[in-house]
Amino acid sequence: MPQIRMIKVSFMPQSFRPSDIPRLRAFLARQFPQHSELHNHLQNGGFRMVYPDIQFKFINDRPMIVGYGKGRQILAEVFHKVNYFELSHRQVGIPGKSIQMVEHNVSLPAPSNQQPE
Repeated sequence: MPQIRMIKVSFMPQSFRPSDIPRLRAFLARQFPQHSELHNHLQNGGFRMVYPDIQFKFINDRPMIVGYGKGRQILAEVFHKVNYFELSHRQVGIPGKSIQMVEHNVSLPAPSNQQPE
């Protein structure tokens, strides 16, 4: 059975809202511009037109960043370098953060023998 390997980075910052997710992405893009996987912008002004290796989420009232493929290595590299966020000209402390490597089994549904109507 195929597996998907990913890394999950979650933060417990104070005063974080779902609407801050794009600001979090922009902050990390400014901090680590060399990693286009974080922001999907190319240096020539274009965009990376691929499924994102790094995705920003808000799950269970916490900001989370999930990395697949090359995104796993990038998140592992930058994880320890992020000690605060700057969101809308306000600095947000990070009282706690965690990183977790995860593997999920992937299965496809069995093909249906029914003919479309």
